[in-house]
Amino acid sequence: MSKIFILRVQSSEGTKRIDWTAQDTYKKLYEKVANIFSLPSSDHFILYREKNKKSPIPHSSIKTSFRHGDIIYLVSEQDNLFLKEKNSSLTIKSDKPIVKSSSQPNFLSKSIDNKEDDVDLQLDKIDGRIPRQQDPRLCHHNRHGKCLNCIPIEPYDEEYLKNHNPPIKHMSFQAYIRKLQNEISSDRNTLSGLENISCSIKDQCSTGHAPWPKGVCTKCQPNPMTLMRQPYRHVDNIMFENGNMVNRFLDYWRSEGHQRIGFLYGRYEVYDGVPLGVRAVITAIYEPPQETSKDSVELIVPDPHEDIVDELAYCLGIRRIGWIFTDLIPDDKRSGAGPVIHHRGNMNTFFLTAQECIMAGWFQNKYLNKCKYSPDGYFGSKFITVVVTGDASGQIQFEGYQVSNQCMALVKSEILFPTFDAPELGYIKETSSEQYVPDVYYKEKDCYNNEIMKIARPLPLEYLIIDIPTGFPTANTEIQSTFNDNCSIIITPFCIENRTKTSEIQDMDTLALYLQQFAEIDITKSNSKPYKATDILADLHLLLYLVVNDIFQFSMDQLNPLLYSLRTNDLSGVETWMKGDHWQTLLQLIQIELPSLSSSDNQLTHTDSEEQSSTCRSSIGSANSGDGSSDSTVPAQYKVLTLTFNQDCTSLAMGTPNTYSLFTIGQENKIDEIHDSEIQPLINVPYLPYDSVYIIERLFSSSLIALVSNQAPRKLKVCHFRRGTEILSYSFANTILAVKLNRARLIVCLEESIYIHNMRDMKVLHTIRDIPSNRDGLCALSSNDENPYLAYPGSTITGEVQMFDTNNLKPGIIISAHESTLAAMAFDMTGTRIATASNKGTVIRIHSAIDGSRLFEFRRGVRRVATIYSLSFSPDSMFLAASSNTETIHIFRLIYQKEKSSEETSSWAGTFSRLLGDVAYYLPKQTSEVFTQDRAFATVHLQSAGMKTAIAMNIFDKTLKLFVAGYDGVVYIYEVNTNEGGECKQISQYLLFNFSQNSNNQQTVIANDRRNSLDESRQIYSSNVSRNESNTVSLSSKLTNEKKSDDQLYNTALQEQNFPGLPSPPTGDDE
Repeated sequence: MSKIFILRVQSSEGTKRIDWTAQDTYKKLYEKVANIFSLPSSDHFILYREKNKKSPIPHSSIKTSFRHGDIIYLVSEQDNLFLKEKNSSLTIKSDKPIVKSSSQPNFLSKSIDNKEDDVDLQLDKIDGRIPRQQDPRLCHHNRHGKCLNCIPIEPYDEEYLKNHNPPIKHMSFQAYIRKLQNEISSDRNTLSGLENISCSIKDQCSTGHAPWPKGVCTKCQPNPMTLMRQPYRHVDNIMFENGNMVNRFLDYWRSEGHQRIGFLYGRYEVYDGVPLGVRAVITAIYEPPQETSKDSVELIVPDPHEDIVDELAYCLGIRRIGWIFTDLIPDDKRSGAGPVIHHRGNMNTFFLTAQECIMAGWFQNKYLNKCKYSPDGYFGSKFITVVVTGDASGQIQFEGYQVSNQCMALVKSEILFPTFDAPELGYIKETSSEQYVPDVYYKEKDCYNNEIMKIARPLPLEYLIIDIPTGFPTANTEIQSTFNDNCSIIITPFCIENRTKTSEIQDMDTLALYLQQFAEIDITKSNSKPYKATDILADLHLLLYLVVNDIFQFSMDQLNPLLYSLRTNDLSGVETWMKGDHWQTLLQLIQIELPSLSSSDNQLTHTDSEEQSSTCRSSIGSANSGDGSSDSTVPAQYKVLTLTFNQDCTSLAMGTPNTYSLFTIGQENKIDEIHDSEIQPLINVPYLPYDSVYIIERLFSSSLIALVSNQAPRKLKVCHFRRGTEILSYSFANTILAVKLNRARLIVCLEESIYIHNMRDMKVLHTIRDIPSNRDGLCALSSNDENPYLAYPGSTITGEVQMFDTNNLKPGIIISAHESTLAAMAFDMTGTRIATASNKGTVIRIHSAIDGSRLFEFRRGVRRVATIYSLSFSPDSMFLAASSNTETIHIFRLIYQKEKSSEETSSWAGTFSRLLGDVAYYLPKQTSEVFTQDRAFATVHLQSAGMKTAIAMNIFDKTLKLFVAGYDGVVYIYEVNTNEGGECKQISQYLLFNFSQNSNNQQTVIANDRRNSLDESRQIYSSNVSRNESNTVSLSSKLTNEKKSDDQLYNTALQEQNFPGLPSPPTGDDE
């Protein structure tokens, strides 16, 4: 009997042993090798005696001549020889990117389609060696020769990477491949150094023992792992195409204060900053469905639109290449130079938490990097992680990371867990009966500087993290944006998807508003416009909406010609598509369903009562833009910097670049006549020693005014305008943002502090320091002597209102008015109620200033987000008016449910509201609030939207009047029907500027006969307004003829010669 020998066979699947005798032939050898490797035939591989494949073993019947322990090498003659049939259902062979709808990633063991990324194919053709110049001291040959001192060096040369400016911490992955290729002596197609790590036990062991936990052997159990810092990285640089896309992403945090996650779409390209480097260029950010809060984000999986977004991106020549999330904490105390706190990103804190490492590893396992040099067909991942956080100076910065291949293996096997109280540490799961966990170690130095091995429980996460430089294009490296983020024509971009909390709802309204920016609805005529057709549709958020909307959906087949034209930047192709039936049908649908939004400005018509206002605007020009900023084309004397009503709506103040003006609002008691009053600039108010007054406040009907000029924004002046004297001049450390007055106090609001002065002697009584950043100077002061409350924002994240008692100089309650930041607030005349609006402008709430309870809640709109400019109570606190950047002013009636009349309850609307109130409990919160919140009782429709306005209400002749002062220099007066509501009647309009001495700039409209009473118990307004009564309200700047009111007695102390001297001004906010 022949002696049995052991023969080893090495392949890309590992090394196996076969039993062998001296009588066996080479043909039998091939059969045994095919059997032990479970191969269907011995015709698809060759055996070699040597590793360099120079001595093939023939298929013959000759007896072999091997010795015990010899090793032979198996080389496949076809691709994927060892791919098992059971894995064929997991492979995808397609030119399209791999997309999965499952919430768990599908980790492929091998891919049939082994085509690498274009950037890898491009780098594979590059030599990669770094050329060097001749050294005049060491090179003694001619200029055509080479020596050891000037020959090109390899891209992985350690000295070169170390001495590079700046030093290169990690070599590129392609350079690492070159290093491995130079370390082996054969030209093998695969590299043993690129074998993927496995931390899981094999399901079926070839030895046939029972599965874990009943059996285990060295062949099926994973090897122990020693964590090492990865010397290479798959992506060497991250660059955003532009900053606008990132600003739009950060707007969610700015408005809501909640963290946010987005997926990065872009491409990979060659990066010359690192030898054989790869750069990830980000072109768009897609925000998936998610639940957000101030300190956490939870993704909602599966995303129903994930496949559609990936397909759109593929057609546009981009792909999903990473994810981005915010971790921003606002610095309300401004301890640093920037708006956020630096709490991560250095060795004293942490770079990525364990939970973030697990998430990054999960994504990297889902989006694997194809590599032809790996036996598995893939190796590592190019999927990147970007963190938005604060830097050491408090500014917002972007940090790029990847996790190592070892971390990917730990995450894939689900053995890496976060720790409870240390974000910089992870923890390796212990072996249990359900799962075998290999030992994981890491090295560190002890107190004696000796290197020791420690078990990874806990695990320092810096072993798993690879940092990547991240930035934006500079002026020298500016690149053309893939989408329209940098288009200067677009003022309001199309809404971003899945932003339900910010009311950024993608619907036909927002689409029409977006298209309306391009001057006309027939936007296919783009050749005559200063923009291109590609600027309109080159928006990933818009393209996604066209596919997923519920009204008029586009199929991918319909969009493919457009996507190809956008990808190739084919302007004519985009224009041709826009002239097609599908796009034109959508435009017709917008015109039919939303005619007011789809009409251009030049198509608007004006009624006779609007004629004069239109003439005014054409004469003055656009005196002010939507945000209140002045138009440079308007003459300086016709620009309005500020408009403010006094505390009881008996006076209006206006500031311009040249001067300021005061106007009184009075009533004419002459019966049976209609009086026209002229408006003229003040002739008795002396010219100030400085111009550009942007803050002017008048104390009731007294002669006391407070002013601040743009020429001296840190100086407050208090003047007696009748006598033309200056009473007080104060200088502050920072810019004055707001000034408020009542009979007892003068309030000066800076960005981070508020000063409270005594009106009698102008001394500083109290300073409220370290308030949340209030860049708009938002505050409100009650004019009531018994409830002199001051209100200001209590947070930069939510709509908290901080109350302050200015009499006792003590802070009061905090009212949680809104979820988003505040935009406007106002007290009523009693000082017991405060109205607030957030930056969304959809809901207006009224709370008690005493206990903070919510008294009323009104909905201004449902879908359109607006900027609230002004809030104003009626003198009896029965009505509240709100103006915004829309064309509608809303007036709400403050009446409790139990006080509503039986007629309203019995009406159809009342019955419908009652039914909705009954079922509101069963509806979602946002839906039920929309149905149950009260709507406007009366409205005023202005001629156009966007004009900044200041409003006030007062009662004259028992009739409630609404005054609307626009920053175009026109004042409108409306009569409010307090009984029936509805559309308010315009009775007058006035110009605040004189264009000619002989022109009459007042128009009066006779009010119609209407009932104007509430009920018998509250008979404030007249029950009958006849045609012969004088309903006109005069605005006059002739203050010399003004009748003194009771408030005039307040000025007697100021007029005395022994008026106390001025106190020394404060030196700054820090005192």
